[in-house]
Amino acid sequence: MAVGPARSGRITLLAALAILAGLGAVTIYLVRSNESRQTLKSFLYGMRGTAREQGAFPHRMHPTVDSLSQIGSGWIYLGPYDGKKRAYRQGPYVEVVVCVAGGDTGPVVPHRGDVLRLLSPSHVSIGNYRIEGLAHQDTPPPKVHEILGRLDLTGLRLAAGELVVARDVQAPWRLGKPRAIWCRVEACDPTSEPCAKALAKIEGERSSP
Repeated sequence: MAVGPARSGRITLLAALAILAGLGAVTIYLVRSNESRQTLKSFLYGMRGTAREQGAFPHRMHPTVDSLSQIGSGWIYLGPYDGKKRAYRQGPYVEVVVCVAGGDTGPVVPHRGDVLRLLSPSHVSIGNYRIEGLAHQDTPPPKVHEILGRLDLTGLRLAAGELVVARDVQAPWRLGKPRAIWCRVEACDPTSEPCAKALAKIEGERSSP
């Protein structure tokens, strides 16, 4: 009677070893794949960030801000852009009011120095801001890590209609997502020529019949 259970135990052990071997092969394949490494890295980073948010990792959290002047500049999401159609696939969320280079205005991809008007509210983000502060201020959040979350939010939410100045424009690649435009913006100084011109243009639009 002891032969049956023993044989069954051997079969179970062999099955478990086969499963482990299969998992090992899959792991090796994933590690060798650059895209898979990025996915795994993003997943682990997101898990770590979530754990920190929940207090599993004690860490000094940087305070949220109430205005752009407190941090100088931060990133806003402009949406995915179709270069062939020269139009945003979503939105548009902003429009160029004044193009300093004399180019097109409206819902186009901005250039450095352009004055933008928000068409909808927008969160200002900096990669991993709540943990690392302004360490990644010059880098689009998706380039800091693929999975974006509350740790990237500065706490500032710009209102629709607000004017800002573009300081950097990039289209970072997010894994599995279409290329999208991110813009680093700063507050619009009404005494500067571009911002004064933008304010005059908006006032003219309001007063026109």
